[in-house]
Amino acid sequence: MTSALRTVSSGATQTTQIEQARAVADVLAAVEAAKRWPRDEDAAEKRMVKSCQRRLVADRAFWSFPRSGETLTGPTIDLARTVGAIWTNFQWGISELGRDDGSPTTEGMSTMVAWAWDLETNTRASTSFLVPHARDTKRGRQRLGELRDVYENNANQGARRVREMIFGLLPDWYVETAVETCRGVVEGQDEPIEKLRAETGKLLQPLGVELPLVLARVGRTTWSETTRGDLATLRIIAKTISRGEGTVRELFPDPTARVEPAAADRVTRDELTGRPAAPATPSEHPEHPEQPETSGTVEPEKPDEKQTKRMHALFREAEVTARDDRLHLTGLLLGGRKLDTSAGLAKADVAAVIAALVRLKESGHPRGLTGAVDDLLNAEALREDTRAEQNATDDTGGES
Repeated sequence: MTSALRTVSSGATQTTQIEQARAVADVLAAVEAAKRWPRDEDAAEKRMVKSCQRRLVADRAFWSFPRSGETLTGPTIDLARTVGAIWTNFQWGISELGRDDGSPTTEGMSTMVAWAWDLETNTRASTSFLVPHARDTKRGRQRLGELRDVYENNANQGARRVREMIFGLLPDWYVETAVETCRGVVEGQDEPIEKLRAETGKLLQPLGVELPLVLARVGRTTWSETTRGDLATLRIIAKTISRGEGTVRELFPDPTARVEPAAADRVTRDELTGRPAAPATPSEHPEHPEQPETSGTVEPEKPDEKQTKRMHALFREAEVTARDDRLHLTGLLLGGRKLDTSAGLAKADVAAVIAALVRLKESGHPRGLTGAVDDLLNAEALREDTRAEQNATDDTGGES
């Protein structure tokens, strides 16, 4: 019996060693191939733009999800995989490091890691995280017992993390070009708007959404008033629902049941950065930073490369690496603006963000800029939670 056990143990060890040697050989071969055949960035950009101009790619490029009374949007894992593959010499993946199936009284848990690796620069981004074997539903938390349900839940959670790893390593200009190209296709800039309205109507019809809710979602009173931007938003929402990433009730809420926060409850840049607020004038808009007056034919000055690099260097120092996190922080520092892309930022906007980050850096926080930014984001999240609780209280008629 002892001899048999030793034989099995020896065989398992040998198999493990073979697999380890194979993995090392694969890594060395990939690095060597990257050195021998480096990427052509110009050619990669052209292939990426051509791919993003395809309707099938553009329609799957964005997600939409409701949170704290607002709807968040951003690029999907599908777009991340597409642009990552075109960039060449670029790898990514998700691995399950361990699994605890739990017990009859405790839910299971998987330990996972998502990563992305640029073989040419030998730059790697990774994050480890825990995935409970449970799902939040309208009826409360639901434990997952079936292996297929656990697998799908792990894959869904892992896809979100690996998306951020991919976008965190790819150059910002490359990602922004892909996002803007896909958005242009979704908005149908080269197609008649009547055709876009008909196509959008066909996407919404199977969802069973009533027309008043659709119009309220984009702030219109009639279907003929919808713009290309409105139709793009509706297409993104329809695709999100079709993929099972949201529900009709969540993404098309009844506007009569929603209470908008008062203007006085909105977070301003001065409150977040600790500066004294400037005296208000009737023409000021609290949700936007002050902008110099320009005529309708003059576009805001674009930021130069030095400014952009300085801003991203401060983001890295603050350990804000994910694209969505950078856009969220930028919007906060610009007075609570909601940004889907940084391509539309003016030179004055970037200068304001840099100035705010420098003030946070010099605030004397024990953890430096990282700690100051964390405190800022935590304060903003607390304010959102308080506002949501107040809205919930108002909806129930102030019951305690």
